[in-house]
This record gives sequence, C-alpha cells and structure tokens, in this order.
Amino acid sequence: MRLLECVVDISQDEERLDSYLALRFDYLSRNRWQKLITDGKLTLNGTIVRRPATRIKKGDTIVFEGNIRQEPDVDPNIDIVYQDDQLLVANKSGDLPVHPAGRYFNNTALRIMESRLNRKLYPVNRIDRETSGILIFALDSSVACLLSEEWNNCNKSYIALVRGEFLEDRSCSMPLGLANPGCCTDEDKVLKKRAAYEGAPERAFTSFSRITGTKDFSLVRAVLGTGRQHQIRAHLEYMGYPLVGDKIYGGDERVYLDFIKNGITSQTIEKVGHRRCMLHAYKAEIVTKKGKTAFIVEPPDDFILCVKNLAGIDCMVDIKKTLNS
Repeated sequence: MRLLECVVDISQDEERLDSYLALRFDYLSRNRWQKLITDGKLTLNGTIVRRPATRIKKGDTIVFEGNIRQEPDVDPNIDIVYQDDQLLVANKSGDLPVHPAGRYFNNTALRIMESRLNRKLYPVNRIDRETSGILIFALDSSVACLLSEEWNNCNKSYIALVRGEFLEDRSCSMPLGLANPGCCTDEDKVLKKRAAYEGAPERAFTSFSRITGTKDFSLVRAVLGTGRQHQIRAHLEYMGYPLVGDKIYGGDERVYLDFIKNGITSQTIEKVGHRRCMLHAYKAEIVTKKGKTAFIVEPPDDFILCVKNLAGIDCMVDIKKTLNS
C-alpha cells in the first residue's frame, strides 16, 4: 500500500479538510473525499479524522492511501544550485510538478530530490509545473516554517515571454480571486481559474519591466510584491499581455478544456505558442548561513529557443544583462 503524505502550508490555514483535499488532489471530487474522511481513511497529525469540516492549520500533516495509477511523463531535470545543513536551492525544468498532487506522486521535484538525497525535504516555495527555475527546500520542518514566514519579504524575480508590444515599465496592483466565485465545481477545472478584478479578496502586486521585444512579442521581467497563486499569469492576462504557452490564462479557455481532454497536441501548441508556459523564476534572495544571498539561474534551452524561433528575438545578451542587474 502506498501512503501519500502532505503538509499544510500557510495558504491553506484554517480551510476545511475536504475543501483542501479536493483542490490539491483534484482527481477525486469533494464528495468522494468527504466519504473517505467519514470512513476513517485519513489521518490528521497521526489521528484518524472523520469530520470533513475539520479545520486544518499550517504545519498539519495529512496521510491517506494513494491511488496507484500511471503518472504522466515529466522532464525530471533538476539541479542543485546550493546546499548547506539547513536548506537546498535547486533549479527545475519547465515540466515538473513541485510536490505530490493530482495525478503526480513520484514524478515531482520533491520526490526526485528526496530519493536523490535519501532524506525528507520540506518545500519552502512553490512554482507551477510549467514554470522553470528556482526551488527552495528546507532540510527540517522548523527551518521550513521560518523560511516560509520570511518568503513574502524575499526578492523574487521572473522572466516571461508575452504576446504584444510591452513599451514601458508598469505595475499591476489589481487584487486576485476566483474568476468564477461561487461557481467552482470539481467537474469543471476552468472554473478554478483565478483572475484580477476590483473587489477580489487577495491583495496582489507585481511590477513589470521590458527587457526586449518586437511588435508581436515581448520579453519582460516580473518582480513579485506579493506571492499569490498564478499571480503573474493572471496579472499579465488582465493587462492584455498573455503569457506564451499559457493554456488557461491565454485568452481562450476552450484551449485549456481541450488540453484537459486530449493532452498536449500540435494544435494546442500552435494556438498558445509553446508546449509549456514561458515563465522562468530566475532570482530568489533569501537568508542563508552566509547571510542574505541572491540565487540566480539562467532560463533553460527550451525557453531561449522559443524566444528565438517564435518571437524572432536573439535574447541572450539582454537576458544576461537582466540576470546581472
């Protein structure tokens, strides 16, 4: 029997247990999770829990039996950038989930690194499966809590390839929330999409600056002022500069529905420009045993080739200037 274990992070603090599981492991409906809970199939901090409405908090550990199923293929490339006796900084590919969720368990950055180092790790930050770049793991739970609390104050910078001519530096402070609040169902994943709009519940701030570009495409730098889920992607869509390769925040949600049904196809790639989101987390400034340290990693080859072949931009000189600025 394979057991799945997940640790609740700060973003899920005080959420219902069934809601949390249905969102994080969305291959089962909320009703199905409720039945598993009432049947005593889950433990919370080592104790069987039977109330779906149980409130969870940061640091809680949930364990349940995982469904054995074939996992989708991923790009397992992940390199260690820095390591000491408290934390590890890695650079992951643009097709690798960070932690077990949904259809993924072993094919995740967390499990790959734990297997490589033969020890338990604790993710400090999370980036989307299709976002390449910096990941930070703590080597024990107390360090993970400390770094997670400091994470919002850390410098976090990204490079993105977007559609449209980005002429001037600008910022976006539009708050974020569910694109269809009150209508989110387990059956329609598009309704879990987030959006930027007046009155949304989550404060969000992103600053953008132009790196280089043409009339049709722009390479931009995005610096996070807050760390909301899908923040850069939602803010870019709101401003009218959809991210190349983005299937859900690219302007036509039918593309995402087709992707969910049929997987990545040549038609999907033609519509969105690339097989994955052209977003790379290139910089994170955190406190290590050496003091405040900025970790910087270059975009992977598929990112550079997309910028060159799709957008017609020879970008390495401009990217290196951005990395060093």
